This record gives sequence, C-alpha cells and structure tokens, in this order.
Amino acid sequence: MKKYVYTFTLSILGLFFTQTFTAQYCPAGPSSTFDSNVESVTLNGETSGINYTGCPGVSGVEDQTSLSADIKTGYVYTATIRFGTCGGNYGGGGEAWIDFDGNGVFDASESIGSSSGTPGTAPWDASVDFTFTVPVTATLGTTGMRVMQQESGSPPLNPCGSFTWGSVVDFTIDISYGTTCAGVTGLTSLYVGLDTVSIGWTPGSEIGWNFELGNDGFAPGTGTAVYSSNPAGPTDGVSGLSLGTDYDVYVQADCGADSSQWVGPLDVTTLLTCPSPSGLSGIVLSSSSISVLWSPGDSSETQWQLQYGTTGFTLGSGSTMLVNGTPADTITGLSGGGTYDIYVQGICGPADSSFWIGPVTFSTPASNNDACDAILLPVDGSVNMFSNLGATSTGPTTNTPRANIWFKFVAPASGTVAISNCETTIDTELEVYADPADCGDYSSFVSLGYMDWNPWGCAGSHPSGIELCSLTPGATYYFWVGPWSSSAPTGMIPVQLYDLLAEAGTGQVLSFCEQDTVNLWNGLSGNESQLGTWVYPTNPLAVIGDTLLDAAYMTLGGTEAYYIMSSSCGADTAVVTLDVQQLGATGTAIDPFDKCNDASVSLWDGLSGTVNAGGTWNDDTGTGMLSGSTFLATGLPDGTYQFTYTINNGICPSSSTTVTVNLSTCIGINEHPELDFTVYPNPNQGSFYIRNNGQTNDFILEVVDLEGRLVYKKARSMSGASELNIALDVEAGTYFLSVSNKRGKSVYKVIVH
Repeated sequence: MKKYVYTFTLSILGLFFTQTFTAQYCPAGPSSTFDSNVESVTLNGETSGINYTGCPGVSGVEDQTSLSADIKTGYVYTATIRFGTCGGNYGGGGEAWIDFDGNGVFDASESIGSSSGTPGTAPWDASVDFTFTVPVTATLGTTGMRVMQQESGSPPLNPCGSFTWGSVVDFTIDISYGTTCAGVTGLTSLYVGLDTVSIGWTPGSEIGWNFELGNDGFAPGTGTAVYSSNPAGPTDGVSGLSLGTDYDVYVQADCGADSSQWVGPLDVTTLLTCPSPSGLSGIVLSSSSISVLWSPGDSSETQWQLQYGTTGFTLGSGSTMLVNGTPADTITGLSGGGTYDIYVQGICGPADSSFWIGPVTFSTPASNNDACDAILLPVDGSVNMFSNLGATSTGPTTNTPRANIWFKFVAPASGTVAISNCETTIDTELEVYADPADCGDYSSFVSLGYMDWNPWGCAGSHPSGIELCSLTPGATYYFWVGPWSSSAPTGMIPVQLYDLLAEAGTGQVLSFCEQDTVNLWNGLSGNESQLGTWVYPTNPLAVIGDTLLDAAYMTLGGTEAYYIMSSSCGADTAVVTLDVQQLGATGTAIDPFDKCNDASVSLWDGLSGTVNAGGTWNDDTGTGMLSGSTFLATGLPDGTYQFTYTINNGICPSSSTTVTVNLSTCIGINEHPELDFTVYPNPNQGSFYIRNNGQTNDFILEVVDLEGRLVYKKARSMSGASELNIALDVEAGTYFLSVSNKRGKSVYKVIVH
C-alpha cells in the first residue's frame, strides 16, 4: 500500500507554518498474474514523464511510483494506455484516475478516462488515449495516479476493487501551478470561405481571448498571426488567407491575472475557386495501357492533372500526368495483370486547382497468357498477386486449361519445390512441365503433375497446390494457373513458390520463467522458411497461436520443442531446448521473531514454509553484523533489525522475504540451559551433522515435519565435541530437530531442499 507525504507552508502575519500529512491509497487488484494486464502507460509531462511497460503480471497493486510525470494546473495532457494481456485474450474494462485533491482517495470525479474491449480487438488492438485537463483547483504537490484493467469488468470501475484477472498500477504525479484560468471548450468553425475562416467557442469566466492561426502543424506561439479578441468574442475570424489551404487554429482564454493554455488545434481548409471535374471513367486498352476520360468542372477549364498507382497507393505518392486541352488521355507503361487506382484534378490557374476526385480502379489484362511470355518467379516463399483478366485458354489440351496465365522457375539445390495458390478467391487448377524445347509448341510439353486441389488444406476458394520432388537443380520448369470452372471466372490469383526441404535451422537453449509466455522463434537461428510447424510433445496445450508457449503448462527444467519442415519429399527438424526456471521460494517471515542479544541469530529460523537455497541475505538496517545467514547480535542494543532474503536466478523476477528481528536483553534467560549443539549445513539435501558443544550424555534425537509427523527418531550417546551425521529420506521442506535428555531439550529448524 503506497503512502504519499505532503508538506504545506502557510504564512500568517509574517509567520510560516508547515503541515505534513500522509495520503494512503486503498489496496486493490488481481489475485492472478495471468491473462488480462495493462501492457503500457505513457504520460508526457512538462519535464518528466511516465513510460511503463507491463508483463509479467503482478498480483495486487503494482508499485511503479518511482515513475512520475509533472503536470500543471489548467493544462491539457494525454495518457496513452495499452489495455492488453500477459496470456489469453478476454474482455473487460479499463480506467485511470489522478488524485487531484490529494486526499488519498480516487474519487469518481477524478477519473481521467475509461474504456472497454478485448485485447487484440478494436479498440484494444491499439493504445487508447485519455485526454484530460488538470483542474485549476487541483492541490499542488505530489499525488497518485492509478491505472486499472479488470477482466469481465465494465466502466465505471471501482479503484479499490479486488478481482481475479487484470492489473492495477500506481504512479506518481507532481502538480505545480500553471494557471488558474481554464481553457475554452467547444472550439468549432462557424464559416469557411475562399480566403476567410470564422471560429467560435464556448466561454467560461474569462474576460477575453487570444486567437492564433498558422499553417497546418505549426506550434502555438509560432503562428503567422495572433489576434486579440478582448473584450469581443466568443467568436473571431480571419481573412486574406490562401485558397484551398490547410490551417490550424488555437484559442487562449484571458482571465486578466493570467491566461489559459492554448486550446486546439482546430483544422480548417479554405475553399477553392476551381471546381472539381466529374464523371471520371476509363477503358482498358491492353495489358499496359488504359484510356481515361472525365467531364470538366468549368467550361473554361483547359488543364488537368492525373495521378495513378497500384491499388491502395497514397494520394501524392503516385505517378502524375499533365493533360492540356481535352479532358482525356491514355496511361501507358503499365504492368499486365495489375490493378490500378486513378485520380484527376482540375487546374484553373496558378495556385488555383480543384480537389482531387477518384479513385476509379482498373485491372489490366494478363501479359503472360502463353508459355513464351511466362513470368519468372523466385522460389523464396514470397506471395505474388496476378490477374487473369483477359486471359484465354492456352497450353496443352490434356487437362483443358481455361483463362490461364503462365509462369516459370529455376529449381533450387534441394531439387524440391511447392507451388501454392492458398487464399485465392477463385477455384484454381495448375499443371507443371519440364523445360520444353520450343515454348510455342505445346505438343512438346511433358507434364510433371496436375492438381485441382492442394495437399495442405489451406484457406481460399478451393485453392490448388502441388509438391515437386527430384527436380534437377538449376533447371527451368514451366507451369500454368487458371480457373477450374468451365465458366472461366477472372480475378486475382496468389502464387507462392518455396523450397520443400529448406533448412529448419539450428535450435538453441531458450531460458524463461515459469510465468512467461515465450516466442519459440527466439530459440531458433538459421531457418530458411517459416512454413514449418512447431511441436511441443510434452503438452500440446502449451502451444498458443502456433508459435507461442505458455510456461504454465510446461514441465520445469529442460524439455524440448521441435520445429519441423515436412513434406512428401522429406523432412528437416530443429530442436529447441526449453529451460523453464522456477520462481524462487523465499518463505514467509515469522512474526513476531523475538531473539535475545546474548547470542548470534540464525536468520533461517525467521522463515517458515518453502525456502529455496542459493539466495543472499541483505542487512537492510545496516548493522554491519551480518555474516552469511547469521546475525551477530551479541551485545547489540535492544531494537528492531531487518534482513531480506532474495533469490534471483537471472531469468525470473527476484523473490524476497524480509525478516524482522526483535532484539532484546534477556536477563537470566538461556534458550538452551543445558544442551548446546550446532546443526550444519542448513539448508541441506537431507544429510546434515550435529556437533556437540561440550555435553556428554545419552540423547533422544527426533525429527518432525510441519504437520507434527515423526520422520526420524534415534537414541544416541554423544561425548563432548563429537559430531553425528543424520540422513533423512524425506521430501524438500521445513522440519524440526529436537535433542533432549533429562536435563533439557533444544529444538532446531532444518530446511531440506
């Protein structure tokens, strides 16, 4: 539970008083560290900012108060939050709060934004922006910010809520004085003309306003014009602007004593005098040319500009043509089987052009409609799109090709190739041939295989595909692809060629924590294709989305995952060794842990439950009296001393438990009045020694587990300074050894790992 300390200084009649109080935020958050989780939070302040990345998950409230952002009263800021997951994708709600009044409570009115969704699905397939204005009445100083994601929850969320899956993260916010003048709201354009804009807004208690306009993207304070609207408003206007130009507008409230932050930008675009053309259309003339025509926007208009590119191109990045005199022209130099978008713009004079109209979309007919025009494709796994628009049926008549297009390839060193039409939108078929002596003589073509289906069950409208083995490396092969249907439909056909015996790669050791989800590709190098399959035989349920492994379903230690490249031509397998590390167990602190200052204290005695060896003890109090796991407490003053046991294996997050030793002077009290022994090593693996520190007698030795069950009992005679070995056949855990005779009894904690 995070505490924030606030200090206030008051001046009354020349005297200064300082008041300090602590705000304590409520506990909240998930009990599980899996699945739904805040993945990132970004908040840029004036000079410092929060830049947080989540995962792995943390139960309860995750303390990230070392991350802070400084903000000012009256100013506008944006918190960018990614509501996501550390595992599976499940719906829920998200919300964020800032304790603006500094009272230690996240009030509903202090919410800066909320959202709901499912990770990976809009709107949670991207970050969400929460834009907020710092209240002018906000308490100055340090305060808290809380971000919450609750699986199966819906806004408004309870900032103090506890649940199973999700996350709660606390940050620090520093609020300083910016302005007591609140910014305007409702900024809007009232009128946009050829060279004039008029702006309106909703006023507050201010007495006037400042109005700034500049080119699109300018920073407030650097605009081309600043206008005072004091005391007029809440409207303003500007004339003498350029035609058809994008501008940004900002407005600042003037409260007399100070001014607000600039509010904006409002985007406005002045109109054009040049009317836009209409009726854009065209005719495909050949595989490389399209005739385009349109109607002028004005009878006096005699010049236009065309812009074109492959479908989906960004206007401004395409190829351009200037057309004079007649509203028609022909675009040449296109690629056969391509699909193009075309736009047109009217030009009425210098710096006076219309808006673009379009696009209209055209597909050029295939240029590879016969074997002699076959397109050479690489055998590299890339997917290339082709159109069979305008194609006829050409080729050997054995399997009756229809509206087909032709390709060729060079066989790789492995002599194996797969040809795929996966994801096609038309039902396809294909046939492969050896390199013919004459590409124009179809009677000389020797078929190597025909397919009107595929062997992989891939998606699409009945895609075809074939696997070819025993090809001659370096030799050229031909194939055609076309529609299977006799109606010979046309459309876009994807064609992919890849090496069936590509190297699966070299597997490496992949180390990760038992709470992680790991990408298997990180454990593989030198692989020539990603068309293989990942397999984890130990538990197939651990595989998520084909390439991810959830460690929660895996075996600790070393297991193996396999990346398999397999086909009818053979197989290659890479082995990735999976080193799953366990979170360190540091036990639970015994409280109270009271000890006398007349002897050293074994800090292991301050822990209960499962404790792993191999960690380190830290002297938190700074006594300088820590030796390994022993607190050299003899003669130290009464008081409280803290020591933390930490395990960090370099893979999992650190685990730690803090033991508090309550040390006091114990006059006349001896914990073991008659019996004094040393037990070592401790922890151990079930075999340890008892050293007699001076007593000579017969003793009863007993070992019990945490449930009080007796696991060892022997009667032994021990003389002074002798050592006795005890070997236990027990599971790892905590046990208690008692050494007793008629004079007394001593009990020692023994940890077996």
